[in-house]
Amino acid sequence: MEGLLDSIFNNLDIENLPYVDVLEHLNYLREAFPNMKTEDKVKFYSIRLKLHKRLIEINAAKVFATKKFLQENKKVSSNEDSPIPSTD
Repeated sequence: MEGLLDSIFNNLDIENLPYVDVLEHLNYLREAFPNMKTEDKVKFYSIRLKLHKRLIEINAAKVFATKKFLQENKKVSSNEDSPIPSTD
């Protein structure tokens, strides 16, 4: 099994994986870990850390984009003549 994991994760471009793929790889590793030898677990922990780091990067980008979107929409809505008074 470790040969298969090696072939999957040695050619994996973690930096460019989309969110869903990162989750799928993490789930696959979680299922495979109980059957691994200790020395193999150590090797794949670094891959798990890189996958978790990628999740954090994706989530941070989503938060930043959402915050920017909300700020831009607030500016647009505050500049419009609206019958509803602003609560700012």
